[in-house]
Amino acid sequence: MTAMSFLGKSLRAFPAVTLGVALLGMSADPVQAVPVGNQKTLKTARASDKWREAAVQYADAHWNWTTWDDSTPRAKDGQAQPYFECAEFVARALAAGGLVPGLKPDDPQDSYYHYKAPNGKEYDLLLISDVFGYRNLYDFIMDYDLGADVGDDPAKARPGDVVVIFNSDYSDKLHTGLVAQEVKGDADSTVDAHNNAHYRRTYQKFDANGYAHVIHIDPGVIKSQKPAVQPPSDPDLIRSHASHAHPF
Repeated sequence: MTAMSFLGKSLRAFPAVTLGVALLGMSADPVQAVPVGNQKTLKTARASDKWREAAVQYADAHWNWTTWDDSTPRAKDGQAQPYFECAEFVARALAAGGLVPGLKPDDPQDSYYHYKAPNGKEYDLLLISDVFGYRNLYDFIMDYDLGADVGDDPAKARPGDVVVIFNSDYSDKLHTGLVAQEVKGDADSTVDAHNNAHYRRTYQKFDANGYAHVIHIDPGVIKSQKPAVQPPSDPDLIRSHASHAHPF
C-alpha cells in the first residue's frame, strides 16, 4: 500500500481509517431523540422502533451515493466512495434516527468532522479507526451510553444497530456498517456499507475474516442536552481527512 497523507503525516503511522457502512431505506425526516427516563414506557419502545425505521430508510436511499450532498454520480455495488466513507455513512444514518443530538443527516461534513456532544467531548464522526488524539464514532457511541458491544453475535442484531470490524488482535477498528435486516429463519442479517458501496450485504460476507462485533443501539439512554456549537473549519482539510480508505 502506498503511503497517504493524514493531517500532514503518513498513513503508515496510523491504523486504517474511515470506511462506511449502513442499512437500506428511503430518505425520511429525522425522528426526535428518545428522552432519558428511569423506565422505558410503551411510548419509548415505539419511538425506538421509529428511529430504527428512519435509520434504515436513510441507508436505503444513500448506500450508493458518492458524496454526502449529491446523489450523482452513484456508485455501483462494490465501487469505492472515497468522499463519503463508512463511519460518516453510519453516523448520518443514526442522525436520521435522531440519535446524534444537534445533527441532521444532511448537515455539512464539518459538523461531523468535529462534533461536540452534550458531554462536552469532541468527536470525529468521519472516523472509525483508533487514531491518537481523535475520538471516533465508536467512542461516541460508548461514551454517550448509546449502545453496547455484544460481540460477534449477528443473532442479536436489529435493524439500525452498528457493526464494527476489528483487526486480528482487536487493537484497532477497520470498518463499520449499519444493520439493515435482522436474522429471520434461515436468512442471515444484512448490512449496508460505504467505501466500497454494498447494499444488504450479508453479515457473514461483511465479516469475512471473523472479527466483527455487533453494537446494539439502545435509544432509551440518549441525553437530552443540546451540543455545543463548533465553528467551521477548512473544508479542504475535511475532504483530505475523509478521502483515505481501506477498501472492502
